[in-house]
Amino acid sequence: MRLVTWNMAGHKPDSPHAIEAMARIAELAPDIVCLTDAHEGSTAPLGGYRASDIGAVWGADAASARKVVIWSRTPLEEIERDDALSRLGGLVSGLTQTPLGTVRLIGVCLPHHMAWRPEPGSDEAPSSRPAPWTLHVSYLERLQEVLAAMRAGPPSVIAGAFNQFLPLVWGSWAAHHALKAALGPFGVVTSGDLAPMREPTVNHVAIDLDLRADAVMGIDRMSADGEALTDHAGAAVDLVAGGIQIID
Repeated sequence: MRLVTWNMAGHKPDSPHAIEAMARIAELAPDIVCLTDAHEGSTAPLGGYRASDIGAVWGADAASARKVVIWSRTPLEEIERDDALSRLGGLVSGLTQTPLGTVRLIGVCLPHHMAWRPEPGSDEAPSSRPAPWTLHVSYLERLQEVLAAMRAGPPSVIAGAFNQFLPLVWGSWAAHHALKAALGPFGVVTSGDLAPMREPTVNHVAIDLDLRADAVMGIDRMSADGEALTDHAGAAVDLVAGGIQIID
């Protein structure tokens, strides 16, 4: 089963950057996809089925903007969102049929370290902004509760914008430890420099103990003409059943 995740950086589906990015994703022939900072029509070139979460509005986003979009070749069922996480960032999950059988895909978009959004109609001054990483850690504390409630059932995959480099090369130790606590038994398979670009990303895939990664690839964030399609590299992961293998 192949999963692709990438941040679309808010590019609308008909923009040159989005068209090129989606063409690269289509070439990888994924079974499931998680896009972040995307739009309602972003996955249209793939056909298939999608679910999304509008999530937190951190700027002058278009009406079609979605913090998280998950996609599958087969129908997505038992779609779930979480109001608290949608206010901070975004989350949408669903069950779908894959070459590995039923899998739960959990798409996430964590708030970046400087994220801040006053309540609608608020006259809050910039001085009232929370400290860096505050919303990020709050998201992770709630995510830990949500994942604990989801854990029973079919194999699960978490994908999307974690907005942390792994291993930690820059950021916050508090946020890093909060992420590890939230993920629990889920293991991140996209840590470190991704080939072939040899650069890290904040777009990650974490899997539970029923799955293991057979291959991990990066998706270059640079366009064919040398412009940045998005802020960070995407990731494609081939997953197989079997979980952790222990050899004595």
